[in-house]
Amino acid sequence: MSAAVYTDLSKGKIHNRLIFVAAVTPMIYAVLTINFEESILSAAAGCAVVLVLFPLFAVGVLGGGDVKLCMILPLYMNMQDAIQCIAVSFISAAVIGLIKLVRNDILRERIKYFCSYAVSVGRTGKLKMYTQEMGDIEYRNAMASYRIHFAVPVLIAVIMKAVRIY
Repeated sequence: MSAAVYTDLSKGKIHNRLIFVAAVTPMIYAVLTINFEESILSAAAGCAVVLVLFPLFAVGVLGGGDVKLCMILPLYMNMQDAIQCIAVSFISAAVIGLIKLVRNDILRERIKYFCSYAVSVGRTGKLKMYTQEMGDIEYRNAMASYRIHFAVPVLIAVIMKAVRIY
């Protein structure tokens, strides 16, 4: 998990090989301990997580690596704990995002953009990418600095779960 946070923060992505190793390791353990039923259920739970989070990826709210990182959570814990971790991840991300928006004095601007996005989707009935047109390079760079690296809230949630905060 910490390797995913590091690559997300340093490179802006979570490499597939990292996700692959994180996904295969518990599956190998399950096979070696002859716990096939648990490994099948964990894999199915991971697929369910992808199905639930895919719409957020499709509109650009989450990156593909973020979805895959959440996908592997059921491989390391039961489904109920994985769902709790994902929920706490979103709550943590919201808190981090709100702090960034307030600290950088762009909360009002982002609320206006969200409202115009919601109205546009409501009018057309079609989802579109949740990104702002950014022709100005300075504006684009500024907005990139406000980005939330979702691996951080996932790690926060996993640590909170491990130390039994929730």
